[in-house]
Amino acid sequence: MSQGPALAATTFHPWVWKPARAHWESGNHGAAVWAAAINVNTQLQHKVDRVDIGEHKLVAEAFGTAAPEPGCARLRLCDHSNPNLFKDRHVGAIGLGQGLFMGVRNPLNHIGPADMSEREALETLAAWSLFARWVDRATVEPGPGKAPDS
Repeated sequence: MSQGPALAATTFHPWVWKPARAHWESGNHGAAVWAAAINVNTQLQHKVDRVDIGEHKLVAEAFGTAAPEPGCARLRLCDHSNPNLFKDRHVGAIGLGQGLFMGVRNPLNHIGPADMSEREALETLAAWSLFARWVDRATVEPGPGKAPDS
C-alpha cells in the first residue's frame, strides 16, 4: 500500500514557513503556528492597507463580495464573469481565513498550544500556507479614489 505524498514544510508559502521555521526546528510547534498566523495577518493588513480592525472582520471585508468602499479595498481571487464561482471563491476564503484565526490563532494566543501534536501543527501550517497563497495571489480592487497597488 502506498503511503501517499509527503508534506514538506519547506514548500509552504514563505509567509508561513519563514516565521515558523526557527520555532519548529527548536521543537516549539505551537509557537511556529502562532508565528505563521501573526505574519499572515500582517501581510493581509499590508495588502489591503488596513490595520484598524481585527482579523475576523479584516478577512470578511478583504474578501467580501460587495464592491469596495472608500478605505476598504477588496481582494479578488477571480473576476465577476462567473457569479457563482466568484461567490464561492470569496466566501470560501472568508470561511477559511476566519476559521484559522478564530479556531487556531486566537486559542494559541489565549491558552497556548495545549494539546497540539507535531502532526496537527504541521497540518495547521499547511492550512495557513493555503490561505497565505490565496491572499498573496489575489489582486487588490481598491476603494473609490485609490489607484490599484497590485
